[in-house]
Formats: sequence, C-alpha cells, structure tokens
Amino acid sequence: MISKAQLKSAFELVMHNSLHKFQVKNSHYAKVTQLANNSSHSEQAGAIAVFRSKATMQRAQGVVVTSMEALTRMAPTLTHWTPNVFRWLGYDTSRRFVRGHREQNLKQINSFVLDVDFKDMAERDAQQEKVLSAAVIEGQFIPTMVVKTAKGFHLYYVLTDPIFVRQTNNRFPALKMAGVIANNLKRAIQAELPSVDVGCNNFGIFRIPRVENTLYFDANLVVATSALVAWSQDYSKRHPQQANRRVVKLPVRHEAQLKQPWAQALLQKTEIIPGQGMARHNAILTLALAGFQSQNDQEQTYNLLDEFNSRLQVPVSDGEVRQAVRDAYSGRYRGAAKVYIEGLLKRWAPEALATLNQAHGWTKFAKARSERKYSHVTEWAQDVLNYLNAQMANHCQVTVSTRQIQQALGISPSSLNRALKYLVAQHALKAVTASGQPTRYQTLLGLFKHALAHKQQLQNQWRNYLPVGYFSVAEGLISEPDSGILDLLGSAWEVNDTG
Repeated sequence: MISKAQLKSAFELVMHNSLHKFQVKNSHYAKVTQLANNSSHSEQAGAIAVFRSKATMQRAQGVVVTSMEALTRMAPTLTHWTPNVFRWLGYDTSRRFVRGHREQNLKQINSFVLDVDFKDMAERDAQQEKVLSAAVIEGQFIPTMVVKTAKGFHLYYVLTDPIFVRQTNNRFPALKMAGVIANNLKRAIQAELPSVDVGCNNFGIFRIPRVENTLYFDANLVVATSALVAWSQDYSKRHPQQANRRVVKLPVRHEAQLKQPWAQALLQKTEIIPGQGMARHNAILTLALAGFQSQNDQEQTYNLLDEFNSRLQVPVSDGEVRQAVRDAYSGRYRGAAKVYIEGLLKRWAPEALATLNQAHGWTKFAKARSERKYSHVTEWAQDVLNYLNAQMANHCQVTVSTRQIQQALGISPSSLNRALKYLVAQHALKAVTASGQPTRYQTLLGLFKHALAHKQQLQNQWRNYLPVGYFSVAEGLISEPDSGILDLLGSAWEVNDTG
C-alpha cells in the first residue's frame, strides 16, 4: 500500500510532463495560474484514456484526459488507464467510445508494463514472492512500481527519459525499437515466470495504480532508457528468435495461415480458458489475424471464430469476437506473428509445434550450450548470479569464496573472473574483498527482496503497535517512516564493512 502523496508522485513520474498541469475547462485553480502553467506545456501536451471499470474498458467506453489535475481528481474512481501518452484522443459521433488509441498515434512511451496473470486471486497471492524475484530482469532492471490486479500483477518499468514516437518516411523507427524492447522484457521474465502474458498489448491499457492496489512504488527506481536499449540489443543477439536458436530463413512461401497445421490444431481445442498468459483472447485474435493473412473476408473470419468460440468451455462474448476481427482487419497487421503462435501452441497444442517449424522453413539451429565446448560470458554470468541469489535467501548479502563458486558451478577461474567483472560492469553485482577474508557479494535481487522484507516488517510493527481497527484508517500514513526502497538499498550497500 502507498500513501496519497506517493500516488500523486507515481502519476507525475509516469506521465513525464506530457499532460497539461491544469484542466483547460472547469479547473479548480485560478485562471491566471492555469494560463501561466499550461502555456509552457501546450506544445508537448498529449492525451490518455481512462476507464471506470473493466467492462467499460473492454467496450472502449472511456474518458479522454489531457491534464494532471483531471487525472488526480478522477483517480479514486478509475480502474484502468493508458500509461503511455497519445498525440490526441477523441470520441466517436455518439461520444460514447474513445477513438485514436492506436500505436501509430502514440506521442511518447513513458513505461514498459508487463502483465503477469494467474488463474485466480489465491494463486496470485501464493506466487507473489516468485513474481517479485522474477521482476528483477536478468539482475539488472528493478520495477518502479508493482500493481496488483484481480488475478495477477502489472510490473511498471518507468523510463528516465521517454521514447518519443515520430514518423519518418511513413515508418515509426522508435516505435519498432520500443516493441522489440517490450518483447525482450517479456521473453526474459518468461524464462522464470511462464504466466507472464507475452501477447499483451505492449502499449495498451493497464490497471491504474491506487492506494489499495499498489504493492510498492519508489520514484528513485526508474530504468535508465539508454541502458535498457543497450540491454535489449545485447539480448536480441544472445536470444535470436528463441533461446539458443540461430534462424536461417528459406525462401518465403505465402501459404495461407488458416490452412497451416498450427491453426487447425488451435481451432480444435475447446479447453482454452481465460488468463494464465497466452490464453483465450490471444487465441481468438491470433486466429483472426490468420484469417486476414489468408485473405478471407471479415464475415468469413467472424463466422469461423464464432463457431470456435461457441465450442470453448468458457466462451467470450460475441462483442469481443467481433472486436478481435475488427482489430485484425484494421490495417495495422500483416498476419499472426510467430512468437504468439508458438506461445499458444506451447500451452494448448504442443503436438503442433513441430509442424509450425516445418511450415515456416526454420531449418538451422545453433548448438545447445551442453553441446558446445565453451560457454559465453553472459551464460556464466547468469549462472553466477543465480547461484549467489540462491545463497542469499532473504539476506541482502552472502559471503562465499571463489573456490566455492568454482566447485558449485564447475567453472574455471578465468571464466569466473570474466563473469564477475561483467556483472560488476552491468551494476548487477557488488563485491567487497578484505585481506585474508572471503569476498562478500550483494546482488540487485538480494537487495530488492531485503528492502521489501524490511518494508513489510516496518508495516507489521505498526500493525502490532496500533489499536485493532485503527490500521485501516492509518493506511495512508504507515509508509511515511519508510524513507524509500532506494534508501534501504543504499544503506544495505554499507553493511559490507560491518558485516
């Protein structure tokens, strides 16, 4: 839980001065104050969409917001928002539905949000610690904010500098780069957390942070944009298409996707259910895109999906099927993407994976690590990081000798030295040595978990101190004594010298 003051800071941090400060109409502030502040932001002001329930969000029945004043005033009544800002948003002729929220209309990307989804609230709560551990992407990037949803979590990685979306020669290079970053973040966390929704719209609608649903927020823990771009480029090199695979494209065969075995396999499945990552909505949209790529008309694709939906054990509404078809035929896509097809097949039709590779002509694979004589430094670095994190448990540091690490991992002294230097350079590890003493190590994940445990301990102390029934009243105040997770991290670094 966070305080109202922290929540306001969260909104301001995510928006990156991309909205007017005050409402253009019906502001609660003096006119002179409005003009003085809004005029300096008039050129860069954009718009976001907000929603008062999941049902209205699914129907695109939202409200267009262009000022921080309106956002903070409406926030207690909202459930969803678009944390990334559009150049403009408007309403249809009935003024009931929001229009303009498409990727090419984005003005700037302020955050990358990952959606982790479980089958129910009980599983969400049981998996919370695992989610927080996996949220530290490859030991390098800590989420700025974690928001609880009905059956999962939204992990917000807020950028230090927005990625501005501009059109160049009818192309959107920054948007394409941001899409690659978003997909790489999903792939990286999916290795530890299969329930992450890789099919979630990268820059779409997410749960809005509120006092009661924000697990934690620290304004200091923003992600350096330049570091994230560099990491994504390196990750793409290390994981082309899929982990440990080098892909060679054969001449493209423009076979209709709906006729391919993977599509036929999915169409026969009736047990595809909501949630749990690649699930029902992703399956329907992917098949709709396959219909578009196969040059079916919209009515044909709708009829096919209507029959498919009616066979599902838990079908979606007719309106959602029609919306998926409209999205598929909107002109923004060329067909179903391989990454989503594979995700669906792995979960619901693993027997069809081999036919997918044959259909697309993927023929050459890099050797698995076990088949190679040498490992890459990044592979050893991840092994070392995993080992140290496992040794730390809930502590913020671990004391271990290099000989112990070598024996545990079967790594040579030279390879270990290179891996440790790489981790230190990536700010994923801190090592302190003293003459005649084993080295003490601290990792970002260890510090992050220590900070969260410290914060929970503080809240529990307040719970025990305050009278029964008083805690809910003081909910917005209990975080005030806590000076922030970054302060905890900073103080934790210092314990090296004192043990």
